[in-house]
Amino acid sequence: MADDYLIGFQDLPLKLLLKIFSDLYPQDLLNLEKTCLELHRVLLDHRCWERTFQNVGLPPCPLDLSPHQYTTLVFNPLCQFCYRSRGTKVYWLCRVRSCNKCLYINFRSYSGCSFPDSYDSYVPYVLVGKERLFRPEDIEQFEARLLQSMEDTAGDNTFLRQAKAMMAERFQHVKLCIEWQDSYASNSQEKHAFRERRESIVARLTDLGWGEELALMDPVTEDVFLNLHEVRQRQRLSSRTWRMMKNGLVNFMEGVRMKRLTRLWLAELSDRLALIGDLYELYLSHCPIEQPQPNLADICISDHVHQILALPDEPTNISRALSDLYSELPGITETWRVTVSRRLLQLMPPCNGIIYNPLYRLELATTFFTCALGCPEPLGFPRVLTHKCANWVVQAPTFELVSADRTQALSATLGEEPWNFRGDRITFSAKASLAAHKIVEIVGLDPYCTTAKRMGELDVWFGCPLCSTDELKCLMSWDAAVFHAVSFHQESISYLEWVVFPTCPIEAEDVRNMVSMTRFDYRCAICGKYLSMEMVPGHIQEKHKVPSVENVYDFCYRHLDAPPPNPIVIKTEVLEFTMNANAGGVWF
Repeated sequence: MADDYLIGFQDLPLKLLLKIFSDLYPQDLLNLEKTCLELHRVLLDHRCWERTFQNVGLPPCPLDLSPHQYTTLVFNPLCQFCYRSRGTKVYWLCRVRSCNKCLYINFRSYSGCSFPDSYDSYVPYVLVGKERLFRPEDIEQFEARLLQSMEDTAGDNTFLRQAKAMMAERFQHVKLCIEWQDSYASNSQEKHAFRERRESIVARLTDLGWGEELALMDPVTEDVFLNLHEVRQRQRLSSRTWRMMKNGLVNFMEGVRMKRLTRLWLAELSDRLALIGDLYELYLSHCPIEQPQPNLADICISDHVHQILALPDEPTNISRALSDLYSELPGITETWRVTVSRRLLQLMPPCNGIIYNPLYRLELATTFFTCALGCPEPLGFPRVLTHKCANWVVQAPTFELVSADRTQALSATLGEEPWNFRGDRITFSAKASLAAHKIVEIVGLDPYCTTAKRMGELDVWFGCPLCSTDELKCLMSWDAAVFHAVSFHQESISYLEWVVFPTCPIEAEDVRNMVSMTRFDYRCAICGKYLSMEMVPGHIQEKHKVPSVENVYDFCYRHLDAPPPNPIVIKTEVLEFTMNANAGGVWF
């Protein structure tokens, strides 16, 4: 029957059909393409849709939507999730039309972002009051693509820049859509009342001197302003109402100005810190790899760096100040080591007796600390000085803190804090100290004066009787034994009897293989990048164009924050043969 109505219509030239359809409205095309398959095929041509958009003044269709999807979003009153409710609203940034019920089902809030900016700089969101809601699938897709880009580009932030630029383009389109929506609904008395109140508030704020700040608002801040309770009302703005809401709006504008100026200051600060970072990397390339060095955040809180950050933007003065800073870096790093060591001494229990050099206690084999962020292994000295968690920024500082505290500003810019900045990351480990005390006594040394360096020089190996069987024996180095006792035998630390091997019962190559192939225990000797053992050959060949890597240990070194080597499991008959050959090792 439908074909009878189309007799003669199908024979019309395509250009004529497109001309006819281009004089319609977008919602007419939306209904027309549902009538039959032939018209649906004709309307696959985007040219007639673009003309209909112009007929109603609608902004051009964005690249991420088809004309059909765009028209449905704008003119179909049904919720795109439940397809029932008509009390819907278009959320332009997310390209979504939703009712309130489905909005809170399909969107949720995200906090604790680990990126330099929050998610709203890269991922579309819905603004409800002052809360930003995201679709979980958008967040998952963004994080997956970010992780993939970091793997493909070796930590380059190209993807983040592209995502931010895409969001900026989307904000521009959203602004056009909102302007069109206001204009298209101008005949609505309610919409007119909203716009009139908003314009009245903007005019009064301009009279108070906030006109420039209103003009400089970024799209996100402008969106927050327009959704304020005081602004988003249909009642006309009376003098009495303005007096009641004036102080609150002025406080909001002061916060907006503070955030804008803080962003500008952080941008200038970032450029200056980049120069200091390059200078510090050059300095580190000439330092011994076995010497613990502070992170850039610890360097930047020194008075020398604060003076550089306060200098006017004159290349000559900055260049001279950087040259002076390079000569001061050995003293700054040494002062940092002494200061942090003294802070560690304050975490340790008091010592009974006279110690002429208190810092010597840190070098003892029985001195261990623990990380409050959940790292499983105990931290000896000097590893605790370079432990990565001690500089992590767990929660990004607020704009208020950044504006008031220059250390917080440095943390926000660098993405890292000074060592144990809040004083709650590092604590003394009594259990690890007890385990080490027992292990040092077993080899016949004094736990109160034996250093960790001395234990490492002994080349003594330990076997765990609780984790060994008649067929297999579990062997490990002394520091791995401390970790093993704390992790698996906390209840029996004080009476655990280890088997001692005065010499290494396995070959040197097997000792190297005890290191996990997937842990990032190594750093490239050329560029300093953290790598796992399995990543080293590919990194050296691809990044540094070395044709062949015969010995990977020529191109990398084990960094100070690397955990102890893994225990090994060796067959009993092989171990007995080695024991007889070396005349050492007795199971208690």
